[in-house]
Amino acid sequence: MNVHIREIKLEDAKQVAHVHVSSWKTTYPGIVPTSFLNRLQVDERATLWESRINAGMEMTYVASNDQNEIIGFISIGRSKNVQAHAQVYALYLLEDVQRKGIGKALMKRAMEDFYEQGYQSFVVEALVENPSMAFYRALRPIHYSLSTFVIHKREIKEWVMTFSVARVRQQLAT
Repeated sequence: MNVHIREIKLEDAKQVAHVHVSSWKTTYPGIVPTSFLNRLQVDERATLWESRINAGMEMTYVASNDQNEIIGFISIGRSKNVQAHAQVYALYLLEDVQRKGIGKALMKRAMEDFYEQGYQSFVVEALVENPSMAFYRALRPIHYSLSTFVIHKREIKEWVMTFSVARVRQQLAT
């Protein structure tokens, strides 16, 4: 399968919302309350994505297949965390295309953006029980901290990981 990475367009909102909702529902059962996952709706997320795209506060890249179907995305921008200059806000893939190098390709594109912006560090927040934690660990964070938040009365733990842009960029170049 050929994968194409490009900037998001407004007309991508519904497909990105589909990836977002589908990824949460296939990745987080047993981790995030079922009551929350069941309430996730593509149409509602599409509206949120339209607002995010129009606001232009972050950069999102989509990965699409040869049929121009969006199969994943990464959303990046300035860090909301004092530990780093930049942040990966979201990186999601459809379940059937995970572990095929698409996440790596999206992250590589993000590193190019961070490098061009002159950012030296970036942060990723990922649920402790996220099955994709090995992907982030392989990028060798330089700092970990633990954070918690609540979804539908359940405390959720997440790692806040800080990375060196230069080191991850170099690592992904090989």
